[in-house]
Amino acid sequence: MGQDIVTTTQQEDQFLVRARYLKSIYRTDEAIAALKQAISNTDSLEGPGAEALFSELADCNFISGDYVSAFDAYKILGDRFPDRLMYQVRQMQCSYKVKDYASSVEIGERIIARDTIPAVAALIGDAYNQAGLQDSALVWYTTAISRKPVRSGTRFIALVSCPYLPGQH
Repeated sequence: MGQDIVTTTQQEDQFLVRARYLKSIYRTDEAIAALKQAISNTDSLEGPGAEALFSELADCNFISGDYVSAFDAYKILGDRFPDRLMYQVRQMQCSYKVKDYASSVEIGERIIARDTIPAVAALIGDAYNQAGLQDSALVWYTTAISRKPVRSGTRFIALVSCPYLPGQH
């Protein structure tokens, strides 16, 4: 039994190393195929290396622009590991990318309730802005700025003069 776990972990590590290499040279389709093969060999997310395989698959899907598949993988990971905010942040980003702004805001507000991440507040503002709710966008942009003071060269300076905000025409 112990030998099986070691062998499985070594196999998962080999798939991860290969997939990460393929991803690093922008061969994400091949990395996705390798990861799917590795995942098909695992029983569930309970295995020692399964989280890393699912996470890498989600990242490869995100990089390749398949935001729906990436969202699904991040959702599985987020449900299984609810304390890991990174999976929720990625779900939020995927929702935004597919223009599901309501979901992006909902997920973002859950994240903000747990941790005051300025970039999440800014993305909530972006989602509201894209949804045509500029007043709400302004509130979240202000929140983002208040959580990360304006410094020269940061994204938040651009937000202050955002042409979509009231009074900036």
